[in-house]
Amino acid sequence: RLSSDQKRGSFMTSKFKGLLFVVPFLLVMPSYSSAEEAISTQKGSGVSNSDARSSKEKGTSLLPPVVVSSKGEEESYLEVPARVDVVPAESIESDHPRLINEEILRTPNVFQREVNPLVPAIGIRMPADFNSPYYLMTQDALPVVSITSYAHYSPSLMTFETSAGDLEVLKGPNSILYGSNAVSAVVNLRSPDPSAEWRNSGMAEYGTYNFKKLKVNSSKQISEDDGYAFSAAYTTEDGWRQNTNANRFEAVGKYVHKISSTDTLSTRLITNIIDSKVAGYLNLATYNSNPTSSGLNGIPDPIQRSQYMMLSTEWDHKFSNAVDFKFIPYLRWNHHQYLAFWDASTYPMDKEQSNTVGLRANVKYVDGPSEIRIGVDGEYTGYRYSEFQSTPTSQVPYYYPLPGAPHGAGELPSGLHYDFSVAYLAASPYIAWNWNFAKDWRLDLGVRGDFSSYNYTNNTVDGDCNSALNTGGYCGNYFRTPNRTDSFSNVAPKMGLSYQINPNSSVFGNLGQGFKIPGASSLYTLVAGQTSPVLKPEIGWTAELGYKFDSSYLGFTASVYQIELLNRIVSTQGTAYEVAPSINAGHSRNRGIELGGMLRPVSDITLNFSGALSENMYMNYISGGVSYNGKYESSAPSQIYNARVTYNPGYLRQLTTSLEWYSIGSYWVEDRNKNLQPGYSLFNLRANYDVSKNFSIHGKVLNLFNTKYPTDVANYGAPTLFYRVGAPITAFAGVEYRM
Repeated sequence: RLSSDQKRGSFMTSKFKGLLFVVPFLLVMPSYSSAEEAISTQKGSGVSNSDARSSKEKGTSLLPPVVVSSKGEEESYLEVPARVDVVPAESIESDHPRLINEEILRTPNVFQREVNPLVPAIGIRMPADFNSPYYLMTQDALPVVSITSYAHYSPSLMTFETSAGDLEVLKGPNSILYGSNAVSAVVNLRSPDPSAEWRNSGMAEYGTYNFKKLKVNSSKQISEDDGYAFSAAYTTEDGWRQNTNANRFEAVGKYVHKISSTDTLSTRLITNIIDSKVAGYLNLATYNSNPTSSGLNGIPDPIQRSQYMMLSTEWDHKFSNAVDFKFIPYLRWNHHQYLAFWDASTYPMDKEQSNTVGLRANVKYVDGPSEIRIGVDGEYTGYRYSEFQSTPTSQVPYYYPLPGAPHGAGELPSGLHYDFSVAYLAASPYIAWNWNFAKDWRLDLGVRGDFSSYNYTNNTVDGDCNSALNTGGYCGNYFRTPNRTDSFSNVAPKMGLSYQINPNSSVFGNLGQGFKIPGASSLYTLVAGQTSPVLKPEIGWTAELGYKFDSSYLGFTASVYQIELLNRIVSTQGTAYEVAPSINAGHSRNRGIELGGMLRPVSDITLNFSGALSENMYMNYISGGVSYNGKYESSAPSQIYNARVTYNPGYLRQLTTSLEWYSIGSYWVEDRNKNLQPGYSLFNLRANYDVSKNFSIHGKVLNLFNTKYPTDVANYGAPTLFYRVGAPITAFAGVEYRM
């Protein structure tokens, strides 16, 4: 009889083998060399609103004709030797999303765990980790946050409600151009450029649980040399769980000034302010009987607040037709405060502050079919972290210190757990070479050196926190390391090869290294038994093969990948609710098959689809005498699907409706593989109607069939499971006026 692991493994293997037949089949599909030939084979020639732009730019295209994320500038989608999944700006605007997770889940192999309605933990080709993710979030190719404070909440800082540009998910190791954290993917949100004509709009939206949203946009090319784009939005909601109200303000401004025929300045200002209250886990009884409970009984201030701003200026100078220079200085300010409600023993309040001065610069030289790009990235960030327990908490029976730590009696007193500062300095030179060495062939080679350091300063008493200067008594398992400096260095190579079979299809392969240095809080928040930081940078080697097909009726991408991740950083949970130290686990293997694309069988209907089968397994990981070798990673579903049918009837082009299905398979709750959590499926319905050229109305219903499902399941070493419940059926409606 097969064990549950064996059954799951055999099922996965059969699925992998079956899907490998897809690519050979697509290789023999017909291609079209002209728009007229392609359109003649269609049952209709209409397109939905979300596809209008790409159809205009390339008559035979359903997939985007160009992408920017792999080099920071526009290039042919079919030529790029990597997988790039794109959600176009028009589709994002018609969806009126609240956060990035509404849209990024449309791309293959993306899973989320919801911390609160405004802060999801997202996994791309990897588990949805509450620690530092393995993908990099960028806006206009600039990292949204510093590696010092990169965490699961980082995507919520992207100005997604106002930056209505394309969303691109560049899969694979992309450390060559982007640096640390670009292990599994880079998620880039593009800001729109000034519009040729003056455009102004205002939008108001209302929804369940007292959801309200106001948004304004303005854009214009003022003159031949100057143009601007501005957008701002304010959102407030009560939240469907108790004490989970939230307020959010964000704004994006972009000004483009053409100094001369060879010089252009583009200045961007991004700001984001979030003030929300969080909810905790529920036990099974409360999950079933009272799912709206906050799960934080007696906690006085369960807040999560973020204040964020980034200012950047891009100077583009053309020395000649062959040489182009880009110089991008930027300032970034990020303050974050939150209640660590997952630490049931203390409920500390954590504060993070980081202020950054950064620079990205490169020069590009084009010589016929060859292009060389030489650049350097630099960053200085001042970071400060503190953790403070404001009120005493009882030492509950299921809470125990780590082995060797002192046992306190009675209450855990209030006091300061950590308070430290880190000066982060990084310099990263790189070189990338693209060569079209033969007709329809392209070779990409690159290498990046990364040199960085943490200059750490402890702002309180060294050692454990039993000191009378701190609390006057036992305060848990916290240990403060003395002042020190830690340095990291890495050299990451990458190569990619693509071959365009015909005007509509191409194949590609790539091999490269991604790397990720430990975040400051993971490195310096030590526990009893640890006397100094010992974390090594994580190194991920990725190999990928893929196929792209693009015509007027079908756009399709299929890829197979494998990631060998070394020095994997994990937080091990032991018996029950103890403080979990971060350690290097050794070696994990993450592999999968990803499918995605668009189909237009008739002129009125468009189908978007994505699917992924994956395995995420520890190969070498032993902690606390327990071997996790051969175990599947937690919070990593083996199957993820998304499909959306959009209907834009020919007799009523003003109306566009869509029905979306999102489904995940089962996943393990903990790395020991004791509890297998069933998956779930959700349906969403959206509609937009253009009443006139200037006025439109829209609406959407999320979780259409009111499915009850856990958006996150954990046990943190306890004998029972704990749940966060996903939102029930919610409805939203809005109006928009355009001038």
